[in-house]
Amino acid sequence: MKKRFVLEAFFFCITLTLYSQTAADFKIEGGVLVSYLNNYTMTHVNIPANLGITEIQSGAFSNDFYWGINDIVTSITIPASVTIIRDGAFNGCRNLTTITVNGQNTMFSSENGVLFNKNKTVLYHYPAGKQEKTYTIPTSVTIIKSYAFENCKLSNITIPASVTSIGDMAFFNSDLTRITIPTGVISIGDMAFEASSLSEVTIPASVTSIGSRAFFFCQNLTSITVNGQNREYSSEDGVLFNKNKTLLIQFPGGKQGNYTIPASISSIEIGAFYRCYKITGVTIPASVTSIGKGTFFMCSSLNNITIPASVSLIGYGAFFGCDLSPVIRENIIRRFGEAPFIHTGFHIRDQ
Repeated sequence: MKKRFVLEAFFFCITLTLYSQTAADFKIEGGVLVSYLNNYTMTHVNIPANLGITEIQSGAFSNDFYWGINDIVTSITIPASVTIIRDGAFNGCRNLTTITVNGQNTMFSSENGVLFNKNKTVLYHYPAGKQEKTYTIPTSVTIIKSYAFENCKLSNITIPASVTSIGDMAFFNSDLTRITIPTGVISIGDMAFEASSLSEVTIPASVTSIGSRAFFFCQNLTSITVNGQNREYSSEDGVLFNKNKTLLIQFPGGKQGNYTIPASISSIEIGAFYRCYKITGVTIPASVTSIGKGTFFMCSSLNNITIPASVSLIGYGAFFGCDLSPVIRENIIRRFGEAPFIHTGFHIRDQ
């Protein structure tokens, strides 16, 4: 009796896994796949060809924040009818290992489970559940789409010289430890490497645009190096600046010790030192007149900072979570009030 029960349970699980999806498993509006509904039982999602789906909306397979309901999905098959896949369609599918595209599809293709456009010039999505530690992007690729490698387990990636654009959050929260961005890349999107495991990054002369918070909250990052021929950006001692060093853009999250901001700096990017937990002291030059919201947010080892008389404004949460000495803290409160130490729930990404 026990054996029969085990067998029945086994075949029930197999039936759930192999069950062919129907219209009831999807929310479809005017040919647009808005969301996948039957998330608790199916490891493989086979989008039926007879549903007339032409577009997969952003977030259609996104992981539910509280329940993790899409963590069970390991593979997705896309029919020939789909002609549009929005950025972020597969966000949060942490165990997704394979995306397969019907060979008759005229707009998309797949190779080794990775999603591309038809002629493989655009890399759309590398499944976060793939276990490989290294990956070489095909030399045909010119664009890496937004969210393409989000949450991936890769530690090393080879980006070919053909790539000119890296999209928003393309490597968000990846295991990527070191990257050399190839000559030819012109733009790096917003939050492209945010929360990644990068320890070093090299930016070539060709880059003319680095999006907001591109290297934000990279707690292992110790050095950002910019090619000296770059016309828009520069680096000094591993810190990222604009070309003429009037704007400090990003202090590496894993860089430690004391730091003196160059005298040429007049502005500090919002969140430039966000969660730089190893920095212990900062000297701000007289050329700086304000310190924005969250600039030194959660710099938990920061115990000493020199703020010149030229600074007339410090934003909310600028020193929230810092370990400043009582004397320095009281001096800041005397000059600027409690605001620099108050966390009001603002999200640094929204600034």
